[in-house]
Amino acid sequence: MNFDTERIVFISIKPNYAFDILNLKKKWEYRRISPQLNTRTRMMIYASGEVQAVVGDCVISEVVQTQVKELIDLTIAETTSTREGFQDYFKGLELGSALKLENPCRYERQIPLSEIRERIPDFMPPQNFFYLKVGDSKLEFLFDKVVSEHKNEYIR
Repeated sequence: MNFDTERIVFISIKPNYAFDILNLKKKWEYRRISPQLNTRTRMMIYASGEVQAVVGDCVISEVVQTQVKELIDLTIAETTSTREGFQDYFKGLELGSALKLENPCRYERQIPLSEIRERIPDFMPPQNFFYLKVGDSKLEFLFDKVVSEHKNEYIR
């Protein structure tokens, strides 16, 4: 599978789960609505809650969308989530989505929300996710952060 160098998924995650990903304890991220990806794509992690900062990134290597019970059975061994937590999160849905995560990278210097808002005063972190795309002048500095962390993957 090729690597997407034209866009990055910017995703909000509760701090405990964000740091579990960066500490290699959580290899799946669950979403009620899943990003549409055809290639391996880098995911920039925004830790919400009391952290309110971009803390690192990882690679989404696979997107699985299936019945919630099957999704739990397939992924529970590689996550810090509980079966009850899954059921609460996906309550009312037949299908759930999980993003398989690889190669986490914790940033030495986090990017706090206040710094992002210095550049983009009306910036609001997503409830779920959005895409950072090459050429989006407002968000280019976030894309550039990922590129600087992974120079060998991005040739611009």
